[in-house]
Amino acid sequence: MGALVGLGVGVGLMLVWSSFAVPGRPPRVRRAHSRARDLLARAGLGHLSVSAFAVMCLILGVAGASFMQLVTRTPPVALVFGGVGGYLPVAVVSARARRRQREFAEV
Repeated sequence: MGALVGLGVGVGLMLVWSSFAVPGRPPRVRRAHSRARDLLARAGLGHLSVSAFAVMCLILGVAGASFMQLVTRTPPVALVFGGVGGYLPVAVVSARARRRQREFAEV
């Protein structure tokens, strides 16, 4: 048991040391805002602003969570369904972008 604790402490100290001593890669400068804009453009929804898309995701998430809270009266279940409802527009737009890209490849 003592060896396991010593091994755990040793690995932890090595990780702390490596976070300061080993240089990391510079972060990429690509923002989430441009990723969402690229996704909307690939799906053929370039006219839709990223903020409007985010608001739509938020509204669907809150609506799904509220509905499930009213039906089940269980907050964890409502939060899960709210998360699914918030991710639903992203999934639909991603699927549309993949389908559109496949159609363009056939042409």
